[in-house]
Amino acid sequence: MKNGFMGLALLMTAGTAQAGENASAMLVLDASGSMWGQVDGRAKIEIAREAVGTLVAQWNDATDLGLMAYGHRRKGDCADIELLRAVGRFDADAIRTRVAALQPRGMTPIGESVRQAAVALRHLERKATVILVSDGEETCSADPCAVGAELEAHGVDFTAHVIGFDLERNPKARDQLQCLARATGGRYLDARDAAELNQAMASVAAAPPLEQPTPECGKYAAGEPWMPGMSTWPTGGVADDLPKERRKSFESIELAEATQPQACRALCEGDALCSAWFFEPIGSNFRTKPVCFRWDAATALAQPSEGPEGSAMGIKAGVRQIQIEGGTSCADDPPAETASLRFNEGCTAYDQENYTGNSMQMGGESGLRVRETPERWRNGIKSLACEQGCGILVFTEPGYDGGNFSVPDGAQFPRMPDDYQRPFGSYEVGCQALPGVQP
Repeated sequence: MKNGFMGLALLMTAGTAQAGENASAMLVLDASGSMWGQVDGRAKIEIAREAVGTLVAQWNDATDLGLMAYGHRRKGDCADIELLRAVGRFDADAIRTRVAALQPRGMTPIGESVRQAAVALRHLERKATVILVSDGEETCSADPCAVGAELEAHGVDFTAHVIGFDLERNPKARDQLQCLARATGGRYLDARDAAELNQAMASVAAAPPLEQPTPECGKYAAGEPWMPGMSTWPTGGVADDLPKERRKSFESIELAEATQPQACRALCEGDALCSAWFFEPIGSNFRTKPVCFRWDAATALAQPSEGPEGSAMGIKAGVRQIQIEGGTSCADDPPAETASLRFNEGCTAYDQENYTGNSMQMGGESGLRVRETPERWRNGIKSLACEQGCGILVFTEPGYDGGNFSVPDGAQFPRMPDDYQRPFGSYEVGCQALPGVQP
């Protein structure tokens, strides 16, 4: 058996409950055979129980909580998924008791478990948040990233915040989990041991962030990362006056006949300067092979419309490049109070792990650019915390030169992952605007 998922998945309604009605959540716990594996001499199931203890100790009892588990009854059965406690009034002791009784045995149907829990909460008609802790790969032939995209495509509105546990020697699993987080607009965090797992669980589960709605006014609107069946094309306009180093002209790529749209999406996700993509299928415009088109954030795009069968498109979270006909001004709405915009405080870098030691503020306003990172920080960032909506485009050399890579929005790295342990020669911090009110 592959090293299976060790997962805690929390689906929480993020909207405001009606008066007299509690919000609701579902905790999904991995009890597959791999949970008997050890970290620092302790079984992962023991560490998971401790993490659940951390979760319920900080739980807001105004939120109802249910419990689901998988892999705890039968070996080799991908259908071994059980609702252990229906969503109801929060009861910490009941949750601890049920979790303590779990005996890991079987497979890890993480994708199907998340799907069942998300669909079960869909009737609440409030946005759901999934918090997933994993130590490995799916073992039941599902693709968690594709499951996230599929649920989004079918109108199941949820965000997955993912904690990778003990993945230093499993880059494939880390890539898979990072993709799930990206596909749903969530955050990815690393945890090496029990202490870091508890810390990550507390920081993410105690207060799942609420996403701010994107205003529909202005000349350009945001899109969705995954829009199956839809198409778009450049209008010839310029959506954002990006600096030269942030601009890129992408060549179209002819793909193999059997290629699916997810491959085009992955090509865009893998390039920090790509913000939008469109997959044109075989048969469209007499094509004999599918084609992937990509654009940077400065390229104004037409309103998405229904495309040929098999087409798909997407725009990265926070990028506003869909041209709105008429360019409705935000100032046209007469609010009772004067509307304004505020920006998150950006990111904070630390020279020690776990957000300790000396710190350096990165950002604090939209689009802050630093041409030359102070010498002591270029190779000295050991942990990093970004507020929701804030990410970093990093260049390995001063002057926006050398290679570049992106730190995702809202990144929380108690220890810098291997993928990000590269020089910070220069950088640009981008923060999405949040609605505010002037007194």
